[in-house]
Amino acid sequence: MEQAFRNLPSSARAMTWWHWMNGNITADGITRDFEAMKRAGVRGFQIFQAGTGIVKGSVNYGSPEHLELLKHAAREAGRLGL
Repeated sequence: MEQAFRNLPSSARAMTWWHWMNGNITADGITRDFEAMKRAGVRGFQIFQAGTGIVKGSVNYGSPEHLELLKHAAREAGRLGL
């Protein structure tokens, strides 16, 4: 039983919320977040983009850079099986 618990199937692993905080995002940060999730045993995430009451970052919501970062996130999630 202990061995089965240590090697859970993906379907039994936790998922998490993942927040993008008002344009404070980078490709490197995305990759690092996902790699940390993978190491922790997280199987997936739901992205939540927050803005109210948070200091504005350099990436504008809906901008070409924002959309490229979403694409990067999708590629990295696929690469890591999240």
